[in-house]
Amino acid sequence: YTADAQPVTKNFTLIEGSNVLAVTERDLSGNTTQTSITVTLDTIPPQIQLTSPILVNIPNYQLVYVTDGTQTVEFVTLQEGSNMFTRTERDPAGNETRVTFAVTLDTVPPQVQFTSPVLVNNSNYTLAYDVDGRQVTRSFVLTEGNNSLSVIERDTVGNETRTSLTVTLDTVAPQIQFTSPVLVN
Repeated sequence: YTADAQPVTKNFTLIEGSNVLAVTERDLSGNTTQTSITVTLDTIPPQIQLTSPILVNIPNYQLVYVTDGTQTVEFVTLQEGSNMFTRTERDPAGNETRVTFAVTLDTVPPQVQFTSPVLVNNSNYTLAYDVDGRQVTRSFVLTEGNNSLSVIERDTVGNETRTSLTVTLDTVAPQIQFTSPVLVN
């Protein structure tokens, strides 16, 4: 600063946040002037937080994040699998934060593979199948003949697979009838 057009330098130790710097100057005649200025020390980089979901099943995506309380919305189109978004934010003091968000697009419905037999002789039936490698069982009571057993499986983002398996209940023992003559020579 200057006092009576003469440059003056004073050192102050600042703390994070608002600092009031007060100075007093006296001229050769003994006149005194006091003044102050408020200086803000900001060494904290911006905080960036993703607020939109990171696992979705729709490619038209709203990337929403908040930087120090200010929300930013970007419309992007995702590709199947992992999508990386790197954003850099700078505050008025020049502090900078760089973050990378990973957002996964999953439009693939769960894969269901039946592992149970399709011909049985017991009406109490346990349907076993794999869903994306995870074993699942469900109990059914069958009626004689063909039984259509339906399953619906959803993954964590809502992709759905509907499928069915026909299981035959056969509790009738085979009928044996001899066709050879009973008297032979």
